[in-house]
Amino acid sequence: MRIYKFGHVLLTLLIATASASLLLADASLGEMQMLAQAVDRKKQEADRLFNQGKKQFSASQFEAALQSWHSSLSIYREIKDSQGEYYASGIIGMTY
Repeated sequence: MRIYKFGHVLLTLLIATASASLLLADASLGEMQMLAQAVDRKKQEADRLFNQGKKQFSASQFEAALQSWHSSLSIYREIKDSQGEYYASGIIGMTY
C-alpha cells in the first residue's frame, strides 16, 4: 500500500512539474512573439522615417531630411538593425 501511495504521489508531482514547464514555455513563447512584434513595429517606423527623409531631401528640405534620418538611425541602432544603420549613416554622411 505504501508503494502505491508513493507511486501516486510521484506521478502527481511529475504531472504538476510537466504542466508548470509547459505553462512557462507558453509564456516565454508569447513574450518572444510580443518582442518580435515590437521590433517589427520599430523597424517599420525607422523605414518610414528613412523614406520620409528621402522625400524631404528631394524637396530641398535638407534640415528636415537630416532630422528624419537621424531619428531612423537611432531606431535602427536600438533594434540592432545593422543594414538600416549602415544606410542611414551613409546617407547622413553624404548629405553633410
